[in-house]
Amino acid sequence: MVKSILRLTNGPALLCIFVALISVVQALWSKFELISVENSKSGIFVTKLKVESYNKTAYLISGTIDQAADLNDDYDCEVKIYHSSKNNDDYKQLAIKVSREGVCEVFETSYWKGIEKDFQASSNIPTRVEDEKYCLTLKKTTYEMDDFAFNYNIIPKVLDVGTYKVEIIIYKKGSPDVSSMAVFVAKLF
Repeated sequence: MVKSILRLTNGPALLCIFVALISVVQALWSKFELISVENSKSGIFVTKLKVESYNKTAYLISGTIDQAADLNDDYDCEVKIYHSSKNNDDYKQLAIKVSREGVCEVFETSYWKGIEKDFQASSNIPTRVEDEKYCLTLKKTTYEMDDFAFNYNIIPKVLDVGTYKVEIIIYKKGSPDVSSMAVFVAKLF
């Protein structure tokens, strides 16, 4: 297990570098199960997503994401990751996280650009327009996701076995109040 504290002050860009560096290390887990999604019920994003098992190694996410307003630089995003080694609800927050930063910056990272085409292949989210911030193409509407195949290869292989909870949190810029939050729960074993 990675014991050092890694605070990602440059957000997802450093996370990508970290994932790339540790991908050459021997895996501590070999099986993955996407257990659930806790949907966001209010704010700029209201999600109605569900997880289905396709086979023993593939999980599909389907449903809708209702976007209440055009997306712009008025919102921040933060990702927090928690771990439960005993597969119960006793989660401890990990030092690995994506620090709060502008949501438009998140959509310009190599991490998002790496999974963007997968989202577009299974949903009606817009395609990237050259020389324009991607978040500005995300307008008030309902986005539909149909059988998005979650690629678990993006998960670092040096993570310990157990249950992980990932919170994706959206804030109105400058406010401590959460606008929207979706939570994904997965098990590594």
